[in-house]
Amino acid sequence: MNTNAVLDKLSRSQNIYGALEVIAECTDLAVNLDSFRFYKDVNDSAKLRMLAQESKTVEDFVRLLKTTDSDLARAVDLVPQGNSSNKVRDGEVREENPGTGNRRSPSRYSSLGYFMDTCRGQSDVARHEALDELAIVMNKRTTNNVIVCAPPGVGKTHLVESYASSNKCQFEVFYLDLPRVIAGTKYRGELESKMVTILTASIDEEFAIFVDEIHTLALTKSAEGGVNLLDILKPYLLQPSFRMIGATTPDEVDHLLADNAFARRFTFMRLEELTDEQLCGIYAEFTNGSCLEAAFGSKFWDVKARLDAALPQKNYPDKLLDYLEYAESFVETLGIYKHEPEAAISITMDRYLKNRFT
Repeated sequence: MNTNAVLDKLSRSQNIYGALEVIAECTDLAVNLDSFRFYKDVNDSAKLRMLAQESKTVEDFVRLLKTTDSDLARAVDLVPQGNSSNKVRDGEVREENPGTGNRRSPSRYSSLGYFMDTCRGQSDVARHEALDELAIVMNKRTTNNVIVCAPPGVGKTHLVESYASSNKCQFEVFYLDLPRVIAGTKYRGELESKMVTILTASIDEEFAIFVDEIHTLALTKSAEGGVNLLDILKPYLLQPSFRMIGATTPDEVDHLLADNAFARRFTFMRLEELTDEQLCGIYAEFTNGSCLEAAFGSKFWDVKARLDAALPQKNYPDKLLDYLEYAESFVETLGIYKHEPEAAISITMDRYLKNRFT
């Protein structure tokens, strides 16, 4: 039966159980009928007709249906029964990821974010303990969801990048870009449908989801009459096969703690600012082999003293790395090799601070 015919039958269903029967009869999607017999007694014909009209495919209908009731999140499995990871589905080929053994998500998810395959910026030289702690929580049988809490610039996102690209991570990590998710959603159900799509896919395809600034979920309102984004997440957080990492700041974490039903499904992990010894290690690693090795030498404490005095409101390692990257570019572009290290630091630091507001 073609898609339009199935959607027509769905639009004429009198209740949700009847719609599930149509899906089970006319598609190869796995439907859990036994747990939803109580829906037989509820007339949902108007809602089902509206959902069918808004859907282009049966999968669209299922995703929209799941947003109307959190219990329906487990009603239909969007992976067809008997479908292997490398079969064609919705016109796309799924391929095994030889690096981790997990399945690479179809390219259509690129509109919602990206996979964190590599670690950008500084290495994890100073975060071994934090990496171990993150890996331990993520490998738990239950409550394997983490929120990393730290002030801006301490390295929350970098920690997750390091984890995603390390051998401690047993699955891929997908960066869910909330602005991309929210973009273009005007009508009720659109935002919820996008969220359900990626949340369901993360279970079906066994990857974790990372949400930076996760407190924005509590502040984001869907279209009038829609479901709160935190409420959409809650049924998924109960499933052991679902894993999520979030990042927030101490100033914003209260938005999440206010919802106890949401907060209790996470482990909140505090990330401390790096010690001076750890920062010295990052400085040595950054300058080793670069133009700064000759220009600055081993003048970490001079650099740190200047940064502490000029930018007390900013946090490490962000302000150290930002300055070192600027100084490296400055030296490579203009050249100050003839100066003594103290003079080179003074020249680059003065220029670095000259046009900065903070």
